[in-house]
Amino acid sequence: MNALRLVGAIMLLAGSATAQSTGSAETLFRDGRRLVSEGKVSEACAAFEGSERLEHNTATLMNLADCRERQGRLATAWALFLEVEAQTRTPAQADLNAAAKRRALLVEPRLSYLTITVHDHAAGLSITRDGKVVDVAEWGLPIPVDAGPHSVAASAPGRVPWSKSVEISTETRQTIDLPALEAQPPAEPPKRLASVPTLAPTLSPRRKVSIGVAGGALAIATTSVVLGVSSSGLRSEALARCPPNNCSAGDAAAAQSLEDRARGRALAADLGFGLAGAAAIGAVALWIWGAPASSAPIEVAPTTQGLVIGGRF
Repeated sequence: MNALRLVGAIMLLAGSATAQSTGSAETLFRDGRRLVSEGKVSEACAAFEGSERLEHNTATLMNLADCRERQGRLATAWALFLEVEAQTRTPAQADLNAAAKRRALLVEPRLSYLTITVHDHAAGLSITRDGKVVDVAEWGLPIPVDAGPHSVAASAPGRVPWSKSVEISTETRQTIDLPALEAQPPAEPPKRLASVPTLAPTLSPRRKVSIGVAGGALAIATTSVVLGVSSSGLRSEALARCPPNNCSAGDAAAAQSLEDRARGRALAADLGFGLAGAAAIGAVALWIWGAPASSAPIEVAPTTQGLVIGGRF
């Protein structure tokens, strides 16, 4: 019964989360449409993008594509129109499919292209455009990009990294020639550190014993905590097994057994805490008594002003 209730609660929470995401996505979608009508294109694009993240919808993608076209990000808009066209190839979405295909065809002649030409295919060569990895299949091919600034970088094991920035204009084709990456200069041998004289150990035998006793006290205290938590859990289980107003004879016997086990563990926990406290006090005492002897004796010398006490304390 408890398992069924848990499953039901999880399903209820999942349904609630889904409904909340749907409502938030719809609100952002409506905000996007309103912002477009007000001429606030950047804000509208952000709203459509947030709506799509919360809940995928081809209508949202279509509006986001239109918004990106208004921004002048034609390559992004073109890719989104194609995505909508690919996802609406059903009779029920024929109108949306036709609109997405027509918009993609209208945008395509206005696209800008960037070609990255690779002359030296070094082992492990990786190329990124605006921080995203460029697939090997795209090397040497004109790839649609949005107009504006772009950064191309390349790296390979044992080679000096290379990067270049370029400004892409609307309806243009540009090429970046990636040069052969230079080899990394040999690493300098590590400098030898001056030898440092080792210091003699300062822990006395009593302080070493003190550390051991403190470790034992910590272990006992940890065990006592575990026993205390276990005792509390057993008492809760006993109460759940035999509620005050609804308890059968069999449940009462089982609850009594759980209660006995809880008392035993609670007693063991109390004893453990007492023992841990005593051990901790002993560790502190051993640490204090195990202080190293002063390397210089205390000297008392009389002067005309009184007594002068000297030495190391």
